[in-house]
Amino acid sequence: MVRYGILGFGHHAIKRLVPGFAGAENAQLAGLWRRNQEKAKANAAEFSIPHLFETPEALCASPEIDAVFRYVCGGGALAAAESVTGPLD
Repeated sequence: MVRYGILGFGHHAIKRLVPGFAGAENAQLAGLWRRNQEKAKANAAEFSIPHLFETPEALCASPEIDAVFRYVCGGGALAAAESVTGPLD
């Protein structure tokens, strides 16, 4: 099971990524970070995401996260989306 974290959890994550994880057999949405911590807390509760991080660095360094999604939007278009994997033990 690959445990994913999302940096910049917002509209894209809610509309596209969360539904994908709901049907995944070998992946779990395990953590999130967003600038607004109040919204982050609400998102974690709403979508049963077990780990909430106060900084992007904390999410990336967590032993509870195996891979990270980062969403960057510029001018309304997707500028970059990347997955960075670490050891899966």
